[in-house]
Amino acid sequence: MDRSTPLSITLLITLSLPLQANAHSKWFSRWQDNLEPATVGYLAQWSWLALVVFALLAVFLSVCLWHSLPHGLGPRLTTLTDRVQNQSYYRILAIAAVMSIALCWRDGVILTPELAHDSVLVSLIQFGLITLGLLPQYRVLLPLLLASLYVVGAANVGPLHMLDYAHCLGIALCLWHWRASTGDRKIQEGLRILQITTGFSLCWLGMEKVIHPQWSLEVLALKPWLSMGLPESFFVKSAALVEFTIGFFLLTGLWTRLSALILSLLMAFTATLFGIQEILGHLPIHAVLLVLIIAPVQPPAELASAARPPLIATAGRYTALYLLVMATLGGVYYGFALQACSAQGHCAPAA
Repeated sequence: MDRSTPLSITLLITLSLPLQANAHSKWFSRWQDNLEPATVGYLAQWSWLALVVFALLAVFLSVCLWHSLPHGLGPRLTTLTDRVQNQSYYRILAIAAVMSIALCWRDGVILTPELAHDSVLVSLIQFGLITLGLLPQYRVLLPLLLASLYVVGAANVGPLHMLDYAHCLGIALCLWHWRASTGDRKIQEGLRILQITTGFSLCWLGMEKVIHPQWSLEVLALKPWLSMGLPESFFVKSAALVEFTIGFFLLTGLWTRLSALILSLLMAFTATLFGIQEILGHLPIHAVLLVLIIAPVQPPAELASAARPPLIATAGRYTALYLLVMATLGGVYYGFALQACSAQGHCAPAA
């Protein structure tokens, strides 16, 4: 069987599925009509501060746990997945990219469900990407076309909006990096690209839920059982912190496989609520998480070496880094949110 035949069959099945469901808060809310950021008073509520302290403690203890693991445990954990051929990682990302763009082409959106367009050029780029996906000898051009769609999206709605989908750009960069060779060093460099871009995307989305809680609350108003009986505001803050923490672990390389597995399970849970369309809507990040689960990702060098630094100092350093990343991304996002709200002409921060 030709290598392109499975992808051809998959594309036909994908294009025959119903329209994508909207599980992302921006897909399911009137976010464009409500850009007001949360007030400083909302961000200083005890519930949020208590959650942040709890997250800092969790990060500190998780680093201590990693530090106490016997040296060499990492390689033993990757024994089973090392059997997966390096080229398989490339195929997983390429197939997911082609399937995702096929859905976008069918539904008339650029790269994500909320980015509708009527551009013939965008449709041609998407059709070209789909066609190249069926021709293995030309798949080297896939990352260029995927990156061009990301740039078009940024030109339409601004780079701030597209930072939510940094993992899509990470897939393009990774595919380009692996285009000619998938040796061990290339694989590790590509995996690091996926860790950084996906981790950043998750951290950014976590800050979005804190600064624009009204978008998530709008989703909960339609599906109140999602909060699992918790106060809706508390649930949104908790979800934001979980998303940010998983992103931080991916960014730093701590617990990469476990973090990817937990996020995959959480997204599988949402799939039970939104159906197969939700899986396909999140297909790019599903592919990234699958690669990070099955690939032998290297942990941070200082924690993988035989001569490890002192436990308390290491845990304290990662905890401080967690707080620094949160403060930096939160401050940057809040600044951009105020600017966008002012540009809209009626910036009255949400309580």
